[in-house]
Amino acid sequence: MNIDLPFIFQTLKAASICAAAIVLMSGCVGSEVDSSNIGQYKFSLANIEKECTVNRYSGENLEILCPENMKEVARDCEGFINGGLATTTMNCRGDLWEVSKKCAIEMRSADTGSINCKL
Repeated sequence: MNIDLPFIFQTLKAASICAAAIVLMSGCVGSEVDSSNIGQYKFSLANIEKECTVNRYSGENLEILCPENMKEVARDCEGFINGGLATTTMNCRGDLWEVSKKCAIEMRSADTGSINCKL
């Protein structure tokens, strides 16, 4: 019986590298998005979802209302109703672009709404 030891060692090495990569990637995916701050700001997506509200400003225009410690969200984000109350758009500029990608406005009535984020 002829055993090819270099092949076995190469296979074991490749398997251990794959296992290490899987462990590292699972740590990245499992990390909590809601607890990490957005860029340079001292708040997270979870804070925005919990503490900010939406009011109908006029017509299709929506204003984002947030506490003083998150005034950048109110200043740099805007919302619009696109047809009906179920179809809204939220646009944020600057460092808050992540909010536009991960959060959406959900209207609760004709005049008020909330922000829901993918946490």
